[in-house]
Amino acid sequence: MALIQAGRYAELARRLLGIKGQVALRDLDEQLVMAILLEDARAEFDYLMGRTRAVGSATLAAGGAGTFAKAALVNPAASGVLVVLDEILFALSAIGEISVRQVTSANATGQQRGITDSRLGTWGSGGQLTVCNVTTLVDATSRGIEIVRYRAGNASAPTPVRLGAVFAPGAGLEFQAPDNVGLHLTCHWSERAILAEERASG
Repeated sequence: MALIQAGRYAELARRLLGIKGQVALRDLDEQLVMAILLEDARAEFDYLMGRTRAVGSATLAAGGAGTFAKAALVNPAASGVLVVLDEILFALSAIGEISVRQVTSANATGQQRGITDSRLGTWGSGGQLTVCNVTTLVDATSRGIEIVRYRAGNASAPTPVRLGAVFAPGAGLEFQAPDNVGLHLTCHWSERAILAEERASG
């Protein structure tokens, strides 16, 4: 009989089905089939799979001619977690495009972020904190490699983008407004421990 080797799915099945013990599923009855549609995995399963769902946002005013408002979500190096950036919503204070850039380090100023599964507690009340945070900076520099640009809506109609971007430790994205334009950004992401079978071998 084949074994379920992907640890997080074995743990999900064990907890959903009330199976005792810590070993990966081995002995399901031949009449019982455990099927998981990965594309349709429900949000409430994330907790059972060891994933922390989170949200963070930032609002930056225009800094003057020659400056750029920037907000980044970066998975710290050696964090031991995998980060999935599910969705962003952004708006600019003037018509323009937001530049999405690949970066490897956070900015100086961190913003408040929250856990979106109450089983983990809430930010600031003794609950579990996230590894990542939305960090911000307004200065005259651009950093990283530009990946794509999106036309941004105004503050009353923010633009949603589903990314599905996956950040290993030391990777992230920065969202940069045009010259002298304010930026609002909200990020929805999840975090979970990197499993042994996902680590590079050799």
